[in-house]
Amino acid sequence: MSLGLTPAGHLRWTPRDGDPVPPAIAPLQTAFDADWREALFTLAADRTDTHEAPDARFWQEMAERHLTALCHLPEHESRVAVEPPAAADCAAWILSAPPMHGGEYLSEDSLQGVWSHLDAWVREAVEDTDGGLPAFLRARAPSWHQVGRVCFHLAENRNDPERPFAFMATYASGFGAGGRVKHLPLRRALQQYAGAKNRAALISLLSPIQQAAETCDWVRELVDSGDVYQPLGWTPDRAYRLLRSVPELESSGLSVRLPNWWRKRPRPRVSVTIGDTAPSMVGAEAMVDFDVGVALGGEPL
Repeated sequence: MSLGLTPAGHLRWTPRDGDPVPPAIAPLQTAFDADWREALFTLAADRTDTHEAPDARFWQEMAERHLTALCHLPEHESRVAVEPPAAADCAAWILSAPPMHGGEYLSEDSLQGVWSHLDAWVREAVEDTDGGLPAFLRARAPSWHQVGRVCFHLAENRNDPERPFAFMATYASGFGAGGRVKHLPLRRALQQYAGAKNRAALISLLSPIQQAAETCDWVRELVDSGDVYQPLGWTPDRAYRLLRSVPELESSGLSVRLPNWWRKRPRPRVSVTIGDTAPSMVGAEAMVDFDVGVALGGEPL
């Protein structure tokens, strides 16, 4: 089967002689026949394995980009609409397109049309969902719930005895290799959302931090000083303030990643790996790639 483009600018499954349908793709055939826009959204939302179907992967990547932008919209936005891709993006997509039925119809206009059709279906679905965009995403794209959210990370920093903990604020920009949520340093958001047209999205991204600052003095200090945008080495006292504030942080809409021993408490022995090698200092790359292993009596928790 090939997921290709019709002359009318719609997506359609087309059989290929002697070409077996990948098992992960087969259930979507009926969905594309019923409403290709909804099926395209589902292809991205469910993160269906499309490595055996390059043409399906091509359209899935477009839908993933739309869904990523959707996750970054303000939750209470009255008009749910995602900015269309730029001409340069469309040109790059066309150059990278695999062989597919209807490939001769690929153009900036046809790609913009597919995007517009997908966006229209999403708007209709959100309007029909009680609770608006947040409820729609929880119901139709649950694995994407962290995308577009700020996360406070706390890890051990064994390279500095005076500051044995490390803090960093990140935001989930999408998915990276291996299907893991991709976290970027929060300061990158200021670059990504530069420009007046992205102001609402930036405010939406940062508003949970502002809410947390209203109830947590230490968060307000980080915001006022600008340190919230930097990786920091922390003393135990500062780390403990964060640990005690987890309920307030999460109720403000922030995600919090902590060593497992704090959530499971009784005197664990903790080993922390930051990346693949021990860095000489706390850096952004290390902070967003830490792995915490916990053991009690030699048994991992």
